[in-house]
Amino acid sequence: MTGVPDQAYATAIGLFNSVINVVLLIIANTASKRFSENSLW
Repeated sequence: MTGVPDQAYATAIGLFNSVINVVLLIIANTASKRFSENSLW
């Protein structure tokens, strides 16, 4: 097995993690905006 499939798999996992993190950030920001006056943007 060469390094290319592993690198592609690692890239896909990293991209998936980034998408999940952005979604969690937006959810947390929306919840913060609802419960208090503070939000990130």
